[in-house]
Amino acid sequence: MQVPTTFRERLLLARRRVGLEQAELGRMVGLTGHTIGRLERGDTRQISIEALRRVARALGVTTDWLLAMDALEEDSPEEDAPLLAPHV
Repeated sequence: MQVPTTFRERLLLARRRVGLEQAELGRMVGLTGHTIGRLERGDTRQISIEALRRVARALGVTTDWLLAMDALEEDSPEEDAPLLAPHV
């Protein structure tokens, strides 16, 4: 499986991996399910830093992973590295 390289793809993958519906995640982090859906579809890219932190924490990933910042690194990750980076 190819590692998703965009925020919207990673948000969707991480949410599905933990088994949450959009509305459930939204309630956990103080957003609406509609907003989570818009973020996953790429209809909006606006999310506050604090909301991003809450989403990452709820999904068990880092904000850098969600934002696909690791895709910008010069060093390529090892092939055996986990698909979702653990939240520190």
